[in-house]
Amino acid sequence: MDITKQLDLSDVELKFDDQSEAGTFSGYATKFNSVDLVGDTILPGAFTKALEKIGTLPIFFNHESYDIPIGKYTKLEQNARGLKVEGQLILDIPKAKDVYAAMKAGVVSGLSIGFSCAKDGYEKKEEEPGYIYKEIDTLREISICTFPCEPKAQITAVKSEDVEQMKTVRDFEKFLRDSGFSKSVALAIVSRAKQVFADDLRDSEKQEKQQHELDALKRLNSYL
Repeated sequence: MDITKQLDLSDVELKFDDQSEAGTFSGYATKFNSVDLVGDTILPGAFTKALEKIGTLPIFFNHESYDIPIGKYTKLEQNARGLKVEGQLILDIPKAKDVYAAMKAGVVSGLSIGFSCAKDGYEKKEEEPGYIYKEIDTLREISICTFPCEPKAQITAVKSEDVEQMKTVRDFEKFLRDSGFSKSVALAIVSRAKQVFADDLRDSEKQEKQQHELDALKRLNSYL
């Protein structure tokens, strides 16, 4: 049985790392023991068989598998929480660049997995809608999608080169706006950052002045 399941990545937490390669992101493609909006649950360890035989797993947008993939997953692993993934978008492909921009802005924040499951790998829930998936036979693809339905899966990092390009306070504000913050929140962050940096600078200058006075006293004592 071939299945496509949409897994929500709402409440997206975006983290930016100026040392990281642009176009990469990471997060959870699914959370174990969660109940999605159609009542389905994936049990811990369900991807063991699929991961043992997995090759290069493509990234599509909204399951457009007839189109050119926009990237690939560079790491997939199960842990106690779920299926953790790391992906690399190919930013030379125009669609990948557009999807990446939308992810950074927080307007596209979903993942959806397509997989195959043998008859003994799942069972119908008895008193509620949905299925329990115990063993995924083949993981075919994980798409970035617009309208998902699993509330507990989420992207935890979207890495960008934009930090290196910031030169002014206005650049910092624009960076925050492009990352999905409202204008008022972006201005508040900039204002607070300026205050923190100013306080830190004053403390640094105060310590430098105190050290200078201490050195002067030491020199004076050497002459007495």
